[in-house]
Amino acid sequence: MPRIAFLAVSLVVLYASGGPIALLDGRLPYTNDMTGHVWWLSAFRSAFLHGHPLGWSNDINLGYLFGYTYFPFPPLVVTALSFVLPMAAAIKIMVFGSLLSMPFGLWRLSKALGHNALVQALVVSASPLALLSCHYVTIGGTLYDTLVGEFSMAFSLGLGLWSIASLIQLIDGSGRWWWSGILIAATVLSHLQGAIGVALCTVCVLVFRARGRRSWYSIAAATVLGLGLSAWWWLPGAAVANETLGDVNPVSHNLAGYFLDAQTGPLVVVGVLGLLLGTWRRRAGATEIVSAVAVVASTVLLPFSVFSAGRVLPVVFWLAVLGWVFIVLDIVDVVQRRGRVVSITTVIVVALVALVVPLSNAYNRTAFTTVDAVTNRGIESFKGYPAIQKLTSVLAALPPGRVMVETPANFVDQEGDWLWPNLLPLSTNGHDTSPEAVFVNVNPSSIAIQYAYENLSLAYSSPVTSWQPNPAAPDPRAGVTQLRALGVNYFVVETPELEAAFRGLPDVQLLATVNVLTTDTPAQLFSPLNTQGTYWVYGIKQAPVIVGVTNIVPMSPLAAKPYALSEVRFLQAIGRNTRAPVPAVDAAPYSGPVAHVLSASISSTAISFRVDRVGEPVIIRQSYSPLWHVTGGKLYRAEPNEMLIVPSATTVNVTFTPPTTQRIGLALTTVSGVGAVVAGLSDIRRRRSSKTTSSR
Repeated sequence: MPRIAFLAVSLVVLYASGGPIALLDGRLPYTNDMTGHVWWLSAFRSAFLHGHPLGWSNDINLGYLFGYTYFPFPPLVVTALSFVLPMAAAIKIMVFGSLLSMPFGLWRLSKALGHNALVQALVVSASPLALLSCHYVTIGGTLYDTLVGEFSMAFSLGLGLWSIASLIQLIDGSGRWWWSGILIAATVLSHLQGAIGVALCTVCVLVFRARGRRSWYSIAAATVLGLGLSAWWWLPGAAVANETLGDVNPVSHNLAGYFLDAQTGPLVVVGVLGLLLGTWRRRAGATEIVSAVAVVASTVLLPFSVFSAGRVLPVVFWLAVLGWVFIVLDIVDVVQRRGRVVSITTVIVVALVALVVPLSNAYNRTAFTTVDAVTNRGIESFKGYPAIQKLTSVLAALPPGRVMVETPANFVDQEGDWLWPNLLPLSTNGHDTSPEAVFVNVNPSSIAIQYAYENLSLAYSSPVTSWQPNPAAPDPRAGVTQLRALGVNYFVVETPELEAAFRGLPDVQLLATVNVLTTDTPAQLFSPLNTQGTYWVYGIKQAPVIVGVTNIVPMSPLAAKPYALSEVRFLQAIGRNTRAPVPAVDAAPYSGPVAHVLSASISSTAISFRVDRVGEPVIIRQSYSPLWHVTGGKLYRAEPNEMLIVPSATTVNVTFTPPTTQRIGLALTTVSGVGAVVAGLSDIRRRRSSKTTSSR
């Protein structure tokens, strides 16, 4: 019965994902955050196959190591699948697997808690209660969130629930510590905040179950192995974490706001009541799960954004499913006193209720029938795809450089979606090296780019942070100057209003005009604020990667958020005066001639150039990191999040050197991997030997 129930849930997920044809076709999944994450999956795969997934990448405007910009487990799965499947199919199969990992993990947990096959089947059948509910604050853990990009969270929950089950089996004497360690590592590599939620649950469960030193030794061994297997990622990632802003998604400290909204209220309230009922009736694992829900739910009240950003809480919604099952078991017990109940009938009824309850809510129903189905149709299904296709062919023919695209407020109506510029690096063979909205939550440079965008047009729409200053009024001349300071080489204008402004600017050059057929209405066609089937590709003059600086003022080191605010102040100053002084951390004041840069050479790990005189500072428009090391000069961090070098020789070489923690992490992972293989093989031989002995 559990297997049949899991197959039925898999078919529901397959239907919601667009069916088997959409799953295996050559279209990249696309919609909402999925767009940025598709870019990440593709970029990581490419870096991995070329041998530098953990080094520097100039493909994004981030001030830290490429391999640590997001979680690596999903792209590793995609990389493995892409050896036998097209890239698009590999991504969609991975997303499908992440969705199924959650009901599967809950099934394994139910089995480990000691529930019989009927209860396991009920748990799997009831899993759509969590799968089909759209949490308005929490991010991840549902079918909707996963299909719009939160597959990392889905994996962390599914693998995390499985790892809890594995640790329980370890305590009971039927588990394998090395296998538990592998599951812990996969959970950590999937999503850190999801792993934190799972870890809190694990502690609660183990406190009730672990008995004797032997249990704790096994748990400790599995934990150490899991941390060791994932050390290649989290150890160097922690070393460069201070260069990010952290998660700045909306934070709420209102407990009711998380658990009593219309979408999730029925699931959580009834589920928690069911868990309490199960505790009173002494159902297996009920006490442990109730304590886990209480501990994780209360973290929203703590003053730490890592707990209260909503990403720690999705595990609560999945544990609440067990509470629903405990209620069903009590109903079955009452009914069976009056007449026998067929088990499979109970499972079917629970499955139907689990579908009807979340879909009875209009918001959940709309999400289930619209956005989810659209995701796997790919960008080709969107209204503006022919225009986008023609534009990318033009951009790909230009010299490589950073490309930005105007995205006015009506962009969705005109193009079908507003996040497609994030896929330009894929479509233009890497010519576009700075997708604007990807990882906006963790990068000062992206904050600055949005400010420059808004100077071009107040109609610009993007997910900005609530504390970010905005220009008082649009000023295209200032916006272009700011984009130049950010190293943007090309800007694609879409509205006649902004194109008229660009025509009067001296620092831009029209490089190409892309015309396509449009299906816009007459009202749309005659509005200068609307896109109208024409792209004007402008080049921004004097925006080389390496350029001399005329004026420097020293500044002290700042934390990430104050630095981002200071960066915006610099953009305001340089928008008014192109010779505004550049703030640089700990650099000596300078006011003098502009350095003449000769024969520059740039790669992902090395930058070299020559100057005709020493002592005249230059800006390198690549994101700053203390991991860049200079010979022939001294390196400073300068706004906006770039590198400033004062040459002490006419030839300057800048080399990216990974942190020591990367080598230590890789060594720990190698040792842990060898240990896991040895332990696994020894365990398999021992089990075979015991079977042979028993058969004799």
